[in-house]
Amino acid sequence: MTIGEAITASRRRFGAVVPAEVMVQWLSHLDGAMHKELLQTHYIADETFFLPYDGDTDLSTPLLVPFPYDTLYGPYLEMKTAEVLGETLLCNNAAAQYHSALLTYMDAVNRTCPPKGAVSLKLF
Repeated sequence: MTIGEAITASRRRFGAVVPAEVMVQWLSHLDGAMHKELLQTHYIADETFFLPYDGDTDLSTPLLVPFPYDTLYGPYLEMKTAEVLGETLLCNNAAAQYHSALLTYMDAVNRTCPPKGAVSLKLF
Protein backbone atom coordinates (compact mmCIF):
# COMPACT_ATOMS: atom_id res chain seq x y z
CA MET A 1 0.00 0.00 0.00
CA THR A 2 1.23 3.49 -0.79
CA ILE A 3 0.82 6.68 1.19
CA GLY A 4 -1.68 7.94 -1.39
CA GLU A 5 -3.73 4.73 -1.31
CA ALA A 6 -3.99 4.88 2.49
CA ILE A 7 -5.11 8.51 2.40
CA THR A 8 -7.64 7.82 -0.37
CA ALA A 9 -9.10 4.87 1.55
CA SER A 10 -9.46 6.98 4.68
CA ARG A 11 -11.09 9.82 2.79
CA ARG A 12 -13.80 7.49 1.47
CA ARG A 13 -15.08 7.33 5.03
CA PHE A 14 -14.61 10.90 6.29
CA GLY A 15 -13.98 13.03 3.22
CA ALA A 16 -11.15 15.53 3.13
CA VAL A 17 -11.65 16.94 6.63
CA VAL A 18 -7.96 16.48 7.48
CA PRO A 19 -5.32 17.86 5.09
CA ALA A 20 -3.24 15.24 3.27
CA GLU A 21 -0.05 16.73 4.77
CA VAL A 22 -1.32 15.93 8.27
CA MET A 23 -2.16 12.36 7.25
CA VAL A 24 1.31 11.97 5.74
CA GLN A 25 2.76 13.09 9.06
CA TRP A 26 0.61 10.57 10.95
CA LEU A 27 1.75 7.79 8.62
CA SER A 28 5.35 8.88 9.08
CA HIS A 29 5.05 8.62 12.86
CA LEU A 30 3.40 5.20 12.60
CA ASP A 31 5.96 3.77 10.18
CA GLY A 32 8.81 5.37 12.12
CA ALA A 33 7.67 3.69 15.33
CA MET A 34 7.08 0.41 13.48
CA HIS A 35 10.59 0.56 12.02
CA LYS A 36 12.31 1.41 15.30
CA GLU A 37 10.33 -0.76 17.70
CA LEU A 38 9.61 -3.84 15.57
CA LEU A 39 11.62 -4.13 12.37
CA GLN A 40 14.98 -3.03 13.77
CA THR A 41 14.63 -5.45 16.67
CA HIS A 42 14.37 -8.53 14.43
CA TYR A 43 16.56 -10.18 11.82
CA ILE A 44 14.49 -9.52 8.70
CA ALA A 45 15.35 -11.03 5.30
CA ASP A 46 14.65 -7.76 3.50
CA GLU A 47 16.36 -5.18 5.67
CA THR A 48 14.15 -2.12 5.77
CA PHE A 49 15.32 1.44 5.52
CA PHE A 50 13.13 4.28 6.70
CA LEU A 51 13.21 7.99 5.98
CA PRO A 52 10.40 10.00 7.60
CA TYR A 53 7.69 11.20 5.25
CA ASP A 54 7.00 14.89 4.84
CA GLY A 55 5.21 17.31 2.51
CA ASP A 56 7.74 16.57 -0.24
CA THR A 57 7.31 12.80 -0.07
CA ASP A 58 5.79 11.29 -3.21
CA LEU A 59 2.35 9.85 -2.44
CA SER A 60 3.30 6.74 -4.44
CA THR A 61 5.88 5.88 -1.77
CA PRO A 62 5.18 2.40 -0.35
CA LEU A 63 4.40 2.16 3.35
CA LEU A 64 6.45 -0.25 5.50
CA VAL A 65 3.83 -2.85 6.39
CA PRO A 66 3.37 -5.31 3.52
CA PHE A 67 0.26 -7.02 2.17
CA PRO A 68 -1.83 -8.59 3.71
CA TYR A 69 -1.00 -6.80 6.96
CA ASP A 70 -1.29 -3.31 5.44
CA THR A 71 -4.96 -3.27 6.43
CA LEU A 72 -3.85 -1.57 9.64
CA TYR A 73 -3.35 1.78 7.86
CA GLY A 74 -7.04 2.42 7.11
CA PRO A 75 -8.26 2.05 10.71
CA TYR A 76 -5.21 3.99 11.94
CA LEU A 77 -6.06 7.02 9.79
CA GLU A 78 -9.75 6.68 10.67
CA MET A 79 -8.86 6.60 14.37
CA LYS A 80 -6.71 9.71 14.09
CA THR A 81 -9.33 11.55 12.01
CA ALA A 82 -12.16 10.64 14.40
CA GLU A 83 -9.99 11.84 17.28
CA VAL A 84 -9.55 15.22 15.59
CA LEU A 85 -13.31 15.43 14.97
CA GLY A 86 -14.12 14.52 18.56
CA GLU A 87 -16.01 11.41 17.44
CA THR A 88 -15.26 9.22 20.45
CA LEU A 89 -17.29 6.18 19.42
CA LEU A 90 -15.85 6.14 15.88
CA CYS A 91 -12.36 6.67 17.31
CA ASN A 92 -12.74 3.76 19.72
CA ASN A 93 -14.08 1.44 17.01
CA ALA A 94 -11.26 2.35 14.62
CA ALA A 95 -8.72 1.97 17.44
CA ALA A 96 -9.94 -1.57 18.14
CA GLN A 97 -9.65 -2.47 14.44
CA TYR A 98 -6.20 -0.86 14.18
CA HIS A 99 -4.86 -2.60 17.28
CA SER A 100 -6.16 -5.97 16.09
CA ALA A 101 -4.46 -5.53 12.71
CA LEU A 102 -1.27 -4.28 14.39
CA LEU A 103 -1.11 -7.29 16.71
CA THR A 104 -1.64 -9.63 13.77
CA TYR A 105 1.33 -8.05 11.96
CA MET A 106 3.51 -8.04 15.07
CA ASP A 107 2.69 -11.70 15.67
CA ALA A 108 3.66 -12.54 12.09
CA VAL A 109 7.01 -10.76 12.46
CA ASN A 110 7.65 -12.45 15.81
CA ARG A 111 6.81 -15.88 14.34
CA THR A 112 8.92 -15.57 11.21
CA CYS A 113 11.88 -13.36 12.15
CA PRO A 114 14.24 -14.13 15.04
CA PRO A 115 14.73 -11.32 17.54
CA LYS A 116 18.11 -9.63 17.68
CA GLY A 117 18.18 -9.66 21.47
CA ALA A 118 19.35 -7.18 24.05
CA VAL A 119 23.09 -7.61 23.39
CA SER A 120 22.89 -6.87 19.66
CA LEU A 121 20.62 -3.90 20.36
CA LYS A 122 23.26 -2.59 22.80
CA LEU A 123 20.76 -2.48 25.65
CA PHE A 124 23.41 -3.92 28.01
